[in-house]
Amino acid sequence: GFNSDDYGTLLRKQINLQYFLDTIRVRFDKSVIAGSHEKATSEQISTSTIEEAYESIAVSLSDILYNMLITTLTSSAGPSVTLGERDVGALVATLTECPLGSVCAHVVTTTI
Repeated sequence: GFNSDDYGTLLRKQINLQYFLDTIRVRFDKSVIAGSHEKATSEQISTSTIEEAYESIAVSLSDILYNMLITTLTSSAGPSVTLGERDVGALVATLTECPLGSVCAHVVTTTI
């Protein structure tokens, strides 16, 4: 059967962790979030609703990243050690590129 521990392995085979982090960083940069707030204001959507949506997205993304990372770090396969080091390095590098308080920083810190 397929259990929840298999999701990390499945995801890990489908997408590179660095690419996933870059996508999060670019997609949720401050200009995108600022644009969402402006659109919400013009469409009478509360800012708290937007913030809750981003919080939910951040939690889901960190769960995905955590599953991908834990799969690599707990694997006994030889290449996984190097891959695990690269993944942790990617998380740290991404954190240095994200402004604190951003969705990206939240995702990375929650994952770590």
